[in-house]
Amino acid sequence: FRTRMNLHLGQGDTGEITFLGFNQDQTRLAVGTRTGFRVFSTNNLMLSFLREFGAPISLVEMLFCTNVLAFVGSGPDPFFPSKVVIWEDSQGSLIGEVNFKSPVCGIRLRRDRLVVILERSIVVYALEQLRLLDKIATSPNPAGVCAVCPMSPKFRLACPGEQVGEVLVKLFDLDRTHHIQAHEHPITAMAMNIAGTRLATASEKGTLIRIFSVETGEKVLEVRRGKDPSNIDGLCFSSDSRWLAVSSTRGTVHVFSVSDEQRNPGSSLSFLSPVIPYFGGSWSFAQFHIPGADRSPHPIRSICAFTPANELIVATSEGMFYKCR
Repeated sequence: FRTRMNLHLGQGDTGEITFLGFNQDQTRLAVGTRTGFRVFSTNNLMLSFLREFGAPISLVEMLFCTNVLAFVGSGPDPFFPSKVVIWEDSQGSLIGEVNFKSPVCGIRLRRDRLVVILERSIVVYALEQLRLLDKIATSPNPAGVCAVCPMSPKFRLACPGEQVGEVLVKLFDLDRTHHIQAHEHPITAMAMNIAGTRLATASEKGTLIRIFSVETGEKVLEVRRGKDPSNIDGLCFSSDSRWLAVSSTRGTVHVFSVSDEQRNPGSSLSFLSPVIPYFGGSWSFAQFHIPGADRSPHPIRSICAFTPANELIVATSEGMFYKCR
């Protein structure tokens, strides 16, 4: 790796981290803590701004590099786990809120939409007026799995369907919906590229990542993370859609080529794949091993992304930040 830095939270206690998430173009990193949140630049890890509420923040979603955020708390009033707060940090003011009857599991923001993920449904609002636009039923989704095309003028959304292993893709711009039987096990991670044309999915087994065409629902690529089950924590396309990064609780971040499948090595025993599926599929052409993960007494959670220069960036639950070429 080229850069290794510590996320300085002020208290010096990495146990303070309650959430990690990148913004839509991966230029900012939001860190939720037991008392508020911090936002760092992924270019140099300089602190962009912080806010102390004296209450834990469990979810933070930035709106690109603006001062507008949406967040969810996990404490008492006014930051209930069932309330989404829209916040303007330059003025330190609340600009909107939406309340629900059940805890919020995830949030996604676009310049024109707020997407709220509940355990069994996803609710879509027009951001400016917080006007309800759509409600989508899902299978149980406590991890808040959902992918939204953030930068394209086309609004496209993917989420777990109502059947186990199913993905529902809604192309609002084309008034079209796909139901994709992506995996045999429950969906636990997904990511959409910036153009809204490719969707990557993983199940709770975490061994296979499948990439689909958003517009047709057809599978275009299947890659293998490994043979042992693992939780997938991070899944991200590069801004040019050439690469896909996958991080898991095994402590390794895998990088696959999406645009040129030949760059991904295959097993020398691939001829056995019709009988033993493990030998099929493409493998990662590059890996980053999180230092100390193999010696940690507990799994190290991590998220991954790419800078505009296609550098791999990784942030961990231990409060570390890595940038790799």
